[in-house]
Amino acid sequence: MDNMQNTERRLTPEERQERIRKIKRKRKFRLAIVIGGFSLILSLIIGAVLFFTVFTVDKVDSDGKKGGIVIEGNSKSPYTAEQIIDASGIDKGDNIFFVDFDVAKENLEKKLPYLCNVTLSRKLPDQVIIRVEIAKKAYAIGVSDSTYALTDSNFKVLEISGTYGPDVTPVVGATPKNAEPGSILSFSGDPEKDSTLNLIKEISDGITENNFVGINLVSIESKSGIYMIYEERVVLRLGDSSDLDKKIALGKKVIDEENAIDPDQTGVLNLTVAKKGFFNPTDYLDIPELMKYKPVEIPEEETVEEEAEEETEEETTEEE
Repeated sequence: MDNMQNTERRLTPEERQERIRKIKRKRKFRLAIVIGGFSLILSLIIGAVLFFTVFTVDKVDSDGKKGGIVIEGNSKSPYTAEQIIDASGIDKGDNIFFVDFDVAKENLEKKLPYLCNVTLSRKLPDQVIIRVEIAKKAYAIGVSDSTYALTDSNFKVLEISGTYGPDVTPVVGATPKNAEPGSILSFSGDPEKDSTLNLIKEISDGITENNFVGINLVSIESKSGIYMIYEERVVLRLGDSSDLDKKIALGKKVIDEENAIDPDQTGVLNLTVAKKGFFNPTDYLDIPELMKYKPVEIPEEETVEEEAEEETEEETTEEE
């Protein structure tokens, strides 16, 4: 103790003041650490409370949509906003950062087949926006003698129906094994090796890419005798599945040229030879594919006896 006092006594006034300042700085630093730690903990607590209360889907919009979920692009949808919200799997009170958008998208496009190209986004602090597009019916594939799988251009099944409209193109020649609404049409157990599906997709792509409007039917009954019917008056014989995209493109070109000459003529367009298109104007009754697609009754020819009887009746009437 005496030594310490002796040491203190030996310090100059300036040294004592410097020592006091160091002690005060250490005390302030310790206090700052305590306050900083407390503030950090408090901030974390407040942040957690805000995160789990403010950023939750918990509003009820004025139009009755629950959970702060806004539906966009639904004006022509066969589904109500309530159906879309329920199908998404997003519930009131869910944290918007924890909502799995991939799962919600899959739910929507599977449970509500007419929804396509679904996207979801967040709008802070508490909204989820679901943007949807409505798929259009493009093809009809028979699943039985009286029912059809109506699909979009990607062959996603939209519904099973007993009828299809004029804007829908029937595909004949194959019966799907799976035609569940919301799923992709399947003709085999392995989608990656589904040659029939790949074939009709290739034909569909060719029609779409060439803006080939007016196709009434696609037939794949014979894999070596594929054909399409155009405006119920022209048969496009495509042959086998080789170079279908080129055949369809050429077919569109020839059809446009023939329409410029006579927009009502019937006939057969042979596209079975690579890079060649041969159009043969033919009477409707002489085209088997058209007669099979839309049979026309051929009037019975009068017999010689019937004609003779009619002539006799006319002569008798004149004599009287």
